[in-house]
Amino acid sequence: MKIIILALVIFFICKSSYACQGINFHQCMASDTLPKKGNYKSAGTEKFYCSPFAKTRYKILITGNQIKITRLYKEYADVINGILKKGRIYSNDPYEKGSEGRYYKFKKNAFLVLNVENGEYEAFNLCK
Repeated sequence: MKIIILALVIFFICKSSYACQGINFHQCMASDTLPKKGNYKSAGTEKFYCSPFAKTRYKILITGNQIKITRLYKEYADVINGILKKGRIYSNDPYEKGSEGRYYKFKKNAFLVLNVENGEYEAFNLCK
């Protein structure tokens, strides 16, 4: 059993050294063989929504039926993921518990967020 394991180790070392011919062997052995994740632009639409009253801004990225809502306030950013289904937004926001599909809304050129304290929606229009 030890001989088989030793033979396999020697085989893989020889195989990797063969692949590294023509370049520095130590660089080849130390480099990562997995491909790097590229920074590709998404195929979705990204829009910013602002309010004249609130300092919070929302960045909305829609890709297919997936939605990514980023709440921006000063240096803080909260990311909320969700799904668009029949014109409603179902998200993973903890504030949406009990009011699924009613916490966030789109209305013409406005993005509406439910104010839990008084039950009214706060409107955020497209930023200029």
